[in-house]
Amino acid sequence: MERNYMNADSLVELEFLSEKKMGIHYHENIELLFLLGGSMSVTVEEDQFELDSGDIIVINANRNHSYEGDANLFVGRFLLSYSKISEMLGSSAILFWCNSALDHNKAYDELKAVISRIFNQYLKEDQGQESGKIYLNSLYYQMLAILAGNFLLTEQDVRYERKRGKKTTG
Repeated sequence: MERNYMNADSLVELEFLSEKKMGIHYHENIELLFLLGGSMSVTVEEDQFELDSGDIIVINANRNHSYEGDANLFVGRFLLSYSKISEMLGSSAILFWCNSALDHNKAYDELKAVISRIFNQYLKEDQGQESGKIYLNSLYYQMLAILAGNFLLTEQDVRYERKRGKKTTG
């Protein structure tokens, strides 16, 4: 069952999902879905996106969203602390545009490479050791740096302008 909350001291939390369907919900944190297997339809507010294996989507904080997947669905789900990221970036208006089903650039390849390393480290036996935890946290920061450096919307961003009258979903 998907958790919609995070531990208060966490910056990033990871879980793996194979549930075929998740009803409409929202939460105060940012969600990143990395589709490891199968395909899924993700609805964010009124927009619907079709994702295939290898696709990534970021769902911004407080956006109604749901998904439905096929029989082979397997998803890596990251919850990213909105409050901690907001504090780090010095802004209370954090919006990402990251949806590989709609666009693609070199930054997606970088993001996928870091996420793959996160998955590998997360599943390693040494994750319980202090050095393994430190390395995993360093990978989380690398992922966040790629997101902030390549997918964070600013008021000058054309994608932000298009969505100004409408909630940004990607």
